[in-house]
Formats: sequence, structure tokens, C-alpha cells
Amino acid sequence: MGRPPRNSQGGYVYHVIARGLKPKPMFRSEEDFAEFEHTLAQAVERFEPRLLAYCVLPKHWHLVLTPRKDGDLSKLMGWLMTTHSARWHSKPRRSGTGGLYERRFRSFPVQDDVKLLDVLGFVESHPVRTGLVDSAIDWHWIPISSVRAVLLRAFGAKIGKNCRMLHAMRVKSPWNLEIGDKTWIGQDVWIYNQAMVRIGSNVVVSQGTFMTCGSHDSVHNMDLRVAPIVIEDGAWITSKCFIQKGVTIGRSALVTPLSVVHQSIEAESVYGGNPCKFIRKRFPAA
Repeated sequence: MGRPPRNSQGGYVYHVIARGLKPKPMFRSEEDFAEFEHTLAQAVERFEPRLLAYCVLPKHWHLVLTPRKDGDLSKLMGWLMTTHSARWHSKPRRSGTGGLYERRFRSFPVQDDVKLLDVLGFVESHPVRTGLVDSAIDWHWIPISSVRAVLLRAFGAKIGKNCRMLHAMRVKSPWNLEIGDKTWIGQDVWIYNQAMVRIGSNVVVSQGTFMTCGSHDSVHNMDLRVAPIVIEDGAWITSKCFIQKGVTIGRSALVTPLSVVHQSIEAESVYGGNPCKFIRKRFPAA
């Protein structure tokens, strides 16, 4: 007789862990990791939980998520583990090798916001604590970046390779977003892109920054006015900056924390303040 579904409630945060059965790792190559992330993205699209974080390790994985409805957690996990197992066994020399997962997944409700922060920190730092890498940024298979990239691309965004987009990043219009390679988008960044936002490669947009491509005509009729935002390669927008419509931030420029950027910024320069003003060149003269 099959096992009854777990009594998981919708709207609550859960920390979920699933472990592989085999002595050897179930994730043995970049392809294995990437295929699981693709399957996870499909599960998110199918069941529509709020996925806060995840971490995929060679022999097991963690999810932190909020299912939408009662019973959704068991449905999502059943589909995810069954689909992943079938795809894993379809590879050469894996057919007929037995089960992939050790047991049913384990799930733990997260009781409050303080505990949630602890859980998110535990998940993100897991590759470091297990000795896989020296810094979490060096482990590609942790919170949300790949899943978020898949979903943003599905709605028309152009996202480059090896980008990191931390949880709670918000994008109003994915079809108006282009991001280059190896760019970091920090926690709680909000891209309110009524027009195109183009972010280059090797850019850092730090936590809490807000970009808006629109503003209202406050003098005449309150009509909405929109203009694109461009952030060129190598720029660093530090924490809690406000980037207004029509701005271009030049190549390798740096914007200091809490700045309001209302006009374009020259390349390789440091700007800051409210309103944002030139401070100095970023790099010393040769």
C-alpha cells in the first residue's frame, strides 16, 4: 500500500532535504547538476511555490520553499524526485542500477523570521562547511540563481552565463531586462523596468538597490515618462542606491552606498551622494 501524503500546509516555509541512496554521488558531473536544476525549475513552474533558497551537493540537496496550498509540498516533491530519478536513470550505464533516493524526503517547518534567516544561512553556507569550496560564491549550485534565470528567460529576459541573483530580487518586466555574463545581483534588488534595463558583464549590483525606468510629469499632467537604464561592464553599484530613468553608468564606474543617481556617470569614476556627484577616478593613474 502506498504511503499517505504528508499534512503540509500552504503558506508556511519548509526546509526540505533529500538524500541519494547510492554510495557514489548522484551528481557526478556539471551535466548532472544542471539537469537537476532544470527539473527543479520545471517543478517550480508547475506547482508555483515560493522558492527562497536551494543548495545541490554531490549526495543530497536542500530546498527552502513555501507551498501555495495544503498538500502541495508532497505533490511537488513526488513529481520532482520521480522525474529526476527517471532522467538520471536514462543516462548510459545507469539503467537497472536500483533506486536513486535513500528514503522519502524530510521536511521541517520554519517557525519564524529569525529561524528563517538561520536556515537560509545554513543552506547557503553548506558547501563551505562540508569542505567543497572556500567561499559560497564559488559553488554554482546554491540559492535560486539558476532557477531564477530559467524563469526570467521564459518570460523574455536575456541572462548571460554564471550570473548570481540572490533571493528576493524583483523584476517588474522580464522582457525588458538584459544581463551579461558573471554579474552579481544582490539581495532585495528591485528592477522596476517599464523600459529596457541593460546590465553588462562582471557587474555587481549590491543589496537593496532600486532601479526605475519611469517617473511622472509633476509639472503638467502627471503622465508617465519612461527611459532605459544602462549599466556597462565592470560597474559596481553599492548597497541601497536609487537609479533613475535615462541613466547610463559607465564601464567600471563605482557608485557609493545610498546614492541617488539622476544623471549619467563617466567610466572608471567614483560617484556618490544625493544628488550623485563625481568624487574621484576609480583607478590610480599608471
